[in-house]
Amino acid sequence: MPDLIRLVIVEESAYLRRGLKAEIEVGGGLEVVGDISPGEGAVELVERIGPDVVLMSIRWPDVDAVAICREIRERVPTTRVVMLSHQDCEEEVLLSILAGASGCVSEDAQKPELLQAISTADSGGGYFDWEAVRRVVARLQNSDSEQPANGVAGVLSEREVTILRMIAEGCTNRQISQKLNIAAKTARSHAMR
Repeated sequence: MPDLIRLVIVEESAYLRRGLKAEIEVGGGLEVVGDISPGEGAVELVERIGPDVVLMSIRWPDVDAVAICREIRERVPTTRVVMLSHQDCEEEVLLSILAGASGCVSEDAQKPELLQAISTADSGGGYFDWEAVRRVVARLQNSDSEQPANGVAGVLSEREVTILRMIAEGCTNRQISQKLNIAAKTARSHAMR
């Protein structure tokens, strides 16, 4: 029997944390080993428990989720982070990827997609909701080079923008590596920086 994926949920609402826990633990191959509000020492909890994956909301009113993601990845590099995104958070999606998030899935995702994102992240891959990636790419493409939207376009190299566009088109890391004549590991690292 394969090991359960050990998961920590970081979400502001205790009600939503309980709901997520109940939803994903049933037959999902997951064990929720902790849950916490972002402002209550989430990074310290993750550091103490050392879960395989952290599932956290991408936006809160008074807490910088991207900074928490970055800090988790720096302090517990073996723990992967999957972000739950909203419709209007293109900048946060991109910045989360750059901060080391291994996945981003819609907060409205059905259980199979949520489990797939967590499982893919746990195995060292990246899982990104295509609609969120498409919105990020559209925002980058529509950015005025003189005034990039919130400075996001200036954060990426030309190669990273190319790879992000290919991800939005549905290309796998292997397809990206073949098209750009780079190693699959390089394609993956550009996509997850």
